[in-house]
Amino acid sequence: MKRNRIFVFLLSASVMAAMFPLSASARGMQKEEVIYADLACDGSVREINAVNSFHLENGGTITDYGDYESIRNMTTTDEIEYKGDRVTVDTDSTDFYYEGRMREKILPWNISIGYALDGRSITASELAGKSGELEIRMNISENPLCDGSFSDAFGLQVTFLLDSEKASDIHADGTTIANSGKNRQITYMILPGSGKDISIECSVSDFEMDRISVNGVRMNFDISIDEEEIERKLDEVTCAAAGLSNGAQKLSGGMSELELSADELYSVSKLLNDGMGRLSSGMGSLHQGLKQLTSQNDVLTSAAWKAFDSLCFASEIKINQFLREKGMDSVTITPDTYEKVLDGLLAKIDREGAYRKAKEAAYESVSINAEKNADRICGEYIRSQSDSIYLEYVKGMENDLYMHAAELAAEESLMEQGLSREQAEKYLQTDDGRALTERILSQMNSEQKASVLSSAVSSLTEIQKKEILDAALSSLTKAQRDEIVQGYIEKMMVSEEITAKINEAVREVDEAAAAVSEARGSLDGYRAFCLGLEQYTGAVAKAEASAGELNSGLSELLAGSDSFKKSMKKLAEGSGELSEGASELADGAGKLRESASKEGISEELNAIVSDMTGKGYAAESFTSDKNTSVKSVQFVIQADGINEGETEPDPVPQEEKKTFFEKLAGLFR
Repeated sequence: MKRNRIFVFLLSASVMAAMFPLSASARGMQKEEVIYADLACDGSVREINAVNSFHLENGGTITDYGDYESIRNMTTTDEIEYKGDRVTVDTDSTDFYYEGRMREKILPWNISIGYALDGRSITASELAGKSGELEIRMNISENPLCDGSFSDAFGLQVTFLLDSEKASDIHADGTTIANSGKNRQITYMILPGSGKDISIECSVSDFEMDRISVNGVRMNFDISIDEEEIERKLDEVTCAAAGLSNGAQKLSGGMSELELSADELYSVSKLLNDGMGRLSSGMGSLHQGLKQLTSQNDVLTSAAWKAFDSLCFASEIKINQFLREKGMDSVTITPDTYEKVLDGLLAKIDREGAYRKAKEAAYESVSINAEKNADRICGEYIRSQSDSIYLEYVKGMENDLYMHAAELAAEESLMEQGLSREQAEKYLQTDDGRALTERILSQMNSEQKASVLSSAVSSLTEIQKKEILDAALSSLTKAQRDEIVQGYIEKMMVSEEITAKINEAVREVDEAAAAVSEARGSLDGYRAFCLGLEQYTGAVAKAEASAGELNSGLSELLAGSDSFKKSMKKLAEGSGELSEGASELADGAGKLRESASKEGISEELNAIVSDMTGKGYAAESFTSDKNTSVKSVQFVIQADGINEGETEPDPVPQEEKKTFFEKLAGLFR
């Protein structure tokens, strides 16, 4: 099967990489594990196989552990002993491989796959060969049922291969899409300790898809650290923290002295202000009344102009809606520009021009439609003239028709005189008979001839009529066809439908002009109101200013005294807050100085670098926690693709004796 061939390729690449491990120590033995998982279309695990590889310098006895349903020697024909969960084998090979089919079908990650076609969920078997708008959904999350720290230490690479002939307009966020032959390769990278919701949307036709690949490897970044530079920067940080602490202590002492001086100054300003208040109380009452009256001037005028601005905006929305419907540019209407903008619109609104454009547009539309349907229009015209066409057709045979009618009349006359039909027909073949026919023909009037032609038309069959009309249509010249089409266009231009469309365009222009004129009138009226309000508030302000001159000296002095008192109060309050803040700053700076030790920062930095570079992670076995000499573990996960009409392959007959490479190839058939 196609999907098995792809699986073979990926598995072969992974296993060949595992065939060349780093050399083990002289006495020790190093093990590498490649875990192959076969998933169904929905992501459920069907089978997990572990290929265990060992490097030994001189061969020897291998002891390994795992919970397997079955095991297979992939290197030699030597028997492998498997009891309980322990695997034992004696080998002379320096590189030894065996495969075990795992009893438990549990991976470090839960993987679920689903499909939706045209918005409806669909199974993989139903999807094969279908067409439409497809969404492929995959969810990958940590599996809490799996022992070990694989999901926290291993990153995943998820790869989809979509045939570009069967899938197009591909949308997939957070991924890399590349060309791979005729396929589009979609690759997702998932960092350790995190899951992923994958969604791929595309348009498909006769859809098929190769198997989905998920490869898991331990993340290990090689990051170069300049330790001397870090040490130098740490020294600068600790020195700066010490300087900040010393400065904060000095600031705290100075702010305490400022707080005492500010309190004394506030007490003096309060006494001064109390005396000035009693002196100006009488005069202040008179001025306060006018001041309260004028205090609302700005509020009134500002509210009026804001309302005017809102009115302009409302007019702008209404007018722009019409302009957008007509394909015209939008306008901006403000209290300062509304006159110019609306006058400009009125100048552009041309009733006669609108009528002319609407008529031209209608004529163009009708003409294009007529040209597209010229054959149908000419055919309908020919059918409308069918009676005259039939008549013209029989007129082409009128002499023969008249002669035939005269012969029938002569035959009828002879039969009335006592001759049989046979005798009459023979007589008409004689010279006297032909002379009789000619005499009757010469005596036929126009009414009789018209009757003969009418009878001939009536005797035409439907097939004859169709042939006559088809011939008439085929015989039309280009000039005749153009004349017929032009007649159709002129007829349509005076139809109720076209006339109504033209009138509607003109009516909309009239309505637009009326709406613009109405908006202009409303805005003019409100602007006049705003200007009048400004004049009124200005007069009130002048009256308040005149009254203020009587009390200017005392009021200004009192205002200054009061302002001075308030400022001193704020100064005293602010000095107290600053003093408290300076004290807190000094405390905080001291704590920063203590915590900003080079040793503490170095420890945190080393922890971060260790996480990034992968230091400190000890490889662990997936097959059993009893396996301690594990160099590396790799996961190769394959989920079924979408293939129509697949059948399982025939079993491959096994040979009695095979080399290692033959067995390795047999693993992937």
